[in-house]
Amino acid sequence: MSYIVATHTGAGNSSETSTASFKELCTEVCNAAAELLTQGQSADAVAIAATHLLEDSPLTNAGLGSSITQDKKIRTEASLCSTISGFHCAGDLENVRHPIRVVEMMAKET
Repeated sequence: MSYIVATHTGAGNSSETSTASFKELCTEVCNAAAELLTQGQSADAVAIAATHLLEDSPLTNAGLGSSITQDKKIRTEASLCSTISGFHCAGDLENVRHPIRVVEMMAKET
C-alpha cells in the first residue's frame, strides 16, 4: 500500500534554530505515523496518534505548547477530516492538553 504522511507545526515566528527543531519534530512524527500505517492502523487512528505527538511537544502551538491568549487563558482546538469518519472539530477548549482526543470521541459517537 502506498501512502503519504505530512504534518506541520503551525504558524508563527521562528528562527533558524527553531526551524531545525520543527523539522526534526515533523520528521519524528511522520516516521512514527508511517510505522503505524505499516502495522495496519487506519488513517484516522494514525492522524490522531500523530496529532497527539504534536500536542505533546512544547515546540508547537498545540496542546502542551499552546500560546496564552490575550485574556491569559490557554485555549486549544483540533479537527479530523476523513472520508471514513467525516469532519469533526472542537475549539475554544480550556485546560485540554489533547484536544484531538475530544475530536476522537466525537468521531466515535457520531
